[in-house]
Order: sequence, then structure tokens, then C-alpha cells
Amino acid sequence: MFKKRITGGQTWSKTALAIAMVGVGAGCAPHQGSGLFDPKDFDGLQPANFGLLASACTFDGSGNMTAVVSDTEVAYLSIRPTDGVVLLNGVNGSGADCTVATTKKITINSNGADAAASTRKVVLDYYNGMFGLGT
Repeated sequence: MFKKRITGGQTWSKTALAIAMVGVGAGCAPHQGSGLFDPKDFDGLQPANFGLLASACTFDGSGNMTAVVSDTEVAYLSIRPTDGVVLLNGVNGSGADCTVATTKKITINSNGADAAASTRKVVLDYYNGMFGLGT
């Protein structure tokens, strides 16, 4: 197993990158900072750009985010290192980045001709940290 030394004495292994790909139907609109995956120094992983989602992300009164992924789209979520929010490769109704605090709920819904088809995917990139507790 390959390991990389991070400042502060922490050791992260290649498996800590923990990219989970799950076929779903959901989506959120495009954002200015596209879903660019940079594998940094991890051998065997290639950079990828997931593009922006067609549908705009929305927020409820509590600040929870909902995204919709359509056929052939990939939702890419990661922690933005500059401010620690979860960033989705989409934009909201105002054209701003789809971001949400790690303490908020993220719902990803399917939007496509065949909800059971595996043409919609979600990538969770934990390289910059975990998103928070799941339920």
C-alpha cells in the first residue's frame, strides 16, 4: 500500500482517497469551478473533469441542498479546501457555485428517462476531508 506523509504527523494511505462511485439519478446546475478531479500524487488515478450539471441546485429553508442528476451526468462532490464547504459541480439559480456546509443535508435525485439505468453517477471525493455524519 502506498502512503503519503501529510503535515502534522498524519499518514494517509492511497485508500484514504475514498472515491465512491454510485449510480443514481440526480443533478445540480453547472458552476464556474467545474468538477475537476486532481488525483494529486496517487499512482494509478487519472485527472478527470466531470462538467457541470444541467439542473440548478436548490436549497430549503434550513440550508439543505438538493441536486438532480440527469441521464449520462456525473455529480462530483468534494470539500473546498479554502473554506471547508462541500462543493458540487453545479450552480444555483443565481449562477453561483453549489456549496453547502458539512453540517447540512445533501439530497441527490434522479431525473431521466430510465431511473433504474446506471447512466447517472455520483462521485464522493474525500481527499480534502469527510463531509460529515450520514443518516
